[in-house]
Amino acid sequence: MHPALKKALKILVSFGVFAFLASWVDLHETWRLLRAVSPAWLALAVGIYLASQGVSALRWRWMGRALGFAVP
Repeated sequence: MHPALKKALKILVSFGVFAFLASWVDLHETWRLLRAVSPAWLALAVGIYLASQGVSALRWRWMGRALGFAVP
């Protein structure tokens, strides 16, 4: 399969899954709940999430190096 076609198919499937899941969600209710969230708590949650992703990436990098993978 051509690489561009493969990538387009992956994107199409991802959008399809997202659309299917979004059809089950009440968007007005979701928006109402999101507007009620404290910006400080939201910023804290996003910061913690990003920090944990950074730590996870480092762990995968260290594990890859220990297993002999060429890691940039």
